[in-house]
Amino acid sequence: MQAISQIRSLWDTIKADDDPHYVTQFDESGILDRLAQLFCCGAYYFYVFDFTDLTVRRFSPSIFEVVDLAPDTLSVESFMHIMHPQDRVHFQTCETVVRHFLFEKINSPDILNYKVAYFFRLRKPNGDYHIFHHQTVALSLDKNRRIYRVIGVHTDVDHLFNTRPRQLSFTHLNGGDSYLKVDPDNPDFSQGVKKISMISARECQILEHFSQGLTDEEVGEALSISHHTVRKHRDNIRKKLSAKNTTHAVSIALKNGWI
Repeated sequence: MQAISQIRSLWDTIKADDDPHYVTQFDESGILDRLAQLFCCGAYYFYVFDFTDLTVRRFSPSIFEVVDLAPDTLSVESFMHIMHPQDRVHFQTCETVVRHFLFEKINSPDILNYKVAYFFRLRKPNGDYHIFHHQTVALSLDKNRRIYRVIGVHTDVDHLFNTRPRQLSFTHLNGGDSYLKVDPDNPDFSQGVKKISMISARECQILEHFSQGLTDEEVGEALSISHHTVRKHRDNIRKKLSAKNTTHAVSIALKNGWI
């Protein structure tokens, strides 16, 4: 398949040495905290991808329940095979933009602070194609500042969208400049944003927790505030975004790259 050959050729240009130099100092809880920033509501699986040999090193068992893959066929080729044929070019275009952003615009250890996100369709075990939210964060870099390993999450968000969103986003996880709603066909990185204009940082934080499927009480416990306060924030968010419900608000936030 030409698409597989092209994506492998692209990734070969950023292939890391098997000798990481810049390594994030995550303990087990740190890994879970970083994963929590990637999850959104819907069935999901996560994986660790190794750029030294372009293979999947670790993955959650749920992958075989969420998409049409078998345990003995987990590879770049099998992943491209279950991607909607019309989305393969979009996938390659997005990966090209990601390479440009990380290695030509950033090109520093700050790469480790960026979450990359965009959307494509994957085949489910029943044969239907669903829209998935693709999110990745680099875990480590080699001595040449190329990506060594990444952790990624694919979440089924088909219930949130009628059509696949086109844009991708680069969200800084520690307060730096983010680049949201980037057009993959005409990317513009001339100006980043530090804050979301339509909703406050606190409201964004609450939406992120709602995107993980948490209740008012669970969000309140996670943020050490009362569930009444959470409910007030939720109502304010819905009004600001003209959202019909919390799920609609989450879909708006996802589409705009806020979470």
